[in-house]
Amino acid sequence: KDVEKYVRVVLDPTRGTRLYYLSRYGILRSNDQGQSWEELPLLTAPGSLAFFDLQVNKRDGNEIFYASEKVVYHSSDFGAQWSTISIPTQRRVITLSVNPVDPTRVYIGTDTPLQPKKKNRSLFNF
Repeated sequence: KDVEKYVRVVLDPTRGTRLYYLSRYGILRSNDQGQSWEELPLLTAPGSLAFFDLQVNKRDGNEIFYASEKVVYHSSDFGAQWSTISIPTQRRVITLSVNPVDPTRVYIGTDTPLQPKKKNRSLFNF
């Protein structure tokens, strides 16, 4: 049932037939333009976390990032294995952007509004 709680659909920029479906349940992947779907193995149990964003490296479709609350997850092998990335904030991460020139730089957006003289963004390298 949580799979119906849609968050985002992402097209792999390196392969036009590959799609990712991000939901409250987890992540599904299609390699045939959405004709069939498979569940990606994640570090967390399905439906146990709120997922906010998913990005695919524009230069290497095997590299995937997704955000869930205060953790960013990274896979360099097409979603077969995942690692966590420490982030320099206690705010909830709600959006990600992978630098297209330097994919080791991932930008995060948080749910806390901008404050005067403070920026509501963080940059981290992994």
